[in-house]
Amino acid sequence: MTAVDIAGSIVIVDDDATERLILSRVFAMSHLRNPITEFASGRSFLESLEGAEPSAVALVMMDINMPGLSGFETLALLRADSTHGDQLVAVMVPTLESRADIERANEFGADLCIAKQSGIAKYVETINQNFEPNTG
Repeated sequence: MTAVDIAGSIVIVDDDATERLILSRVFAMSHLRNPITEFASGRSFLESLEGAEPSAVALVMMDINMPGLSGFETLALLRADSTHGDQLVAVMVPTLESRADIERANEFGADLCIAKQSGIAKYVETINQNFEPNTG
């Protein structure tokens, strides 16, 4: 299991407001109790990190297919950032469970990939099976 620092926020990055709402509910139903912050684009998320403490974000859950910077491009820029890239857990969210998307997400440094088609119950189960709050 991967420990998620309880001091940092969980960030949801998706250009679809409905998907952001669904993912927020997923985390509310999981055992992670971090505050949740939402962004509609990879660019706005990356801009929010400028000047932020390294521990500001504990986990980012990000859509792969977004206008502007894709989730893959955002993750690559994030992992290249020595201040934040090594500190947080990255979960990529493709629309469909595609082996190519999963392999590409892993190449960019994703810790986990969960397809949107999985449904809320599967999201919660996967989050709870892979992540635990780090209270230390």
